[in-house]
Amino acid sequence: MPYISVNGLTLFYEISGNDKYPSILFISGLGGDHRAWTKIINYLEYPYSIITFDNRDACMSERSNQPYTIKDMADDVAELLHSIGVNKSHIVGYSMGGAIAQEIAISYPNLVDKLILLSTYTSGDPRGDVIFGSLASVRSKVSTEEFLRLSLPWSFSVDEFKIPGFIENLIKDNSLDEHRQEYSAYERQMKATISFESSSRLGHIHAPTLMIFGDADILTPMRFALELVEGIKSSNLIILEKSGHGIVLTRARDIACEIDKFLLT
Repeated sequence: MPYISVNGLTLFYEISGNDKYPSILFISGLGGDHRAWTKIINYLEYPYSIITFDNRDACMSERSNQPYTIKDMADDVAELLHSIGVNKSHIVGYSMGGAIAQEIAISYPNLVDKLILLSTYTSGDPRGDVIFGSLASVRSKVSTEEFLRLSLPWSFSVDEFKIPGFIENLIKDNSLDEHRQEYSAYERQMKATISFESSSRLGHIHAPTLMIFGDADILTPMRFALELVEGIKSSNLIILEKSGHGIVLTRARDIACEIDKFLLT
């Protein structure tokens, strides 16, 4: 299993596919890790060199011993790409990973070929701060199953809850996950997430950009999608109907199809 030292921390990463083809780097959201991308990657039709990794404080990567920012996490990605010899890559970011992807496009524009932002945001706000702060607080006090039953309604729409077996299987799989993120790591990522701001800097993103959002997303609602598409000149927005925040799981095939189309144009 490949590990690499970046910015004083050891990160887990994987490369699959053929390095003769364009590279795509996938960046996971709060509490997520490289495994979140499995469905989307499996549905991609065209060949790529695919890079997945675990953010600091997640899954098989090293835990931080101090607070950090989204910029610090973007610096991790830039150093990771440099260390493995990738000079330019398509960047796909989901939720917190979308914030990291924006920061990379702003701070390291030469690293980004095309940018794909899924269910992400431009800044924290009082409502979101309460949601994430409350969830983090509860997470430290209840069992994994109880926390999932409380938090999943924030991530999935009414229609997604109706999918036979979907929620129960998700709870079962997450409850048995040996790499489930511990509370202290989750809290550090959460604090980095809500302190991020890109609203005033979107004009610095020049990479062709695709945004994909669910129309029933509570955690990163459509107002963020509209702000992003207005602020990034070369951008396009795709809205997935009856879908919540967790589109990487429920709409993986559709997202893969849109990624293929976007990267081929």
